[in-house]
Amino acid sequence: MTLKRSVWLILLIALPASMVFAPPLRLRLNNNSDWILDLGVADITGLAGSDFAADIESAAAEQEIRISNAIGNWRVDVSRADTSWHSSILVYVRRTSDGTGGTTISGGTAYQEITTTDTSFFTGTGNPRDVALQFRTNGEFAGAGVPSGSYSTTVTYTITDNL
Repeated sequence: MTLKRSVWLILLIALPASMVFAPPLRLRLNNNSDWILDLGVADITGLAGSDFAADIESAAAEQEIRISNAIGNWRVDVSRADTSWHSSILVYVRRTSDGTGGTTISGGTAYQEITTTDTSFFTGTGNPRDVALQFRTNGEFAGAGVPSGSYSTTVTYTITDNL
């Protein structure tokens, strides 16, 4: 076997091995915070029997996402897993920034309901940092028959690469 043929054979074997051991695509929450709404009498919009404000929003950058090790296109899905929840309480999320890092991001700038099923949130390429997310809930849930109490759900982001 000639030297040229040996080098090609080594390259063909080494290339797929390096692809197999590439670092995994990662999605990280920079500020893994809880959005806690503690609503009381002072938050009611009118007299007794009135509801809370129609929409209650978090800070514009309540959470920030960082994506790393991306090779090609990716998609972020969002869902929730209810701990103690009432079906009349709706939670929404939107992307309020493109983050930093010279990447391309599409979608996710309008509020979308977070359901118990993975739903496409936004797509992009590259490795963005500090992509800001904002949450909103429907404040009119008191009139929808939701009893007072504590309600909890967990929001999950799933990233899929090479679409």
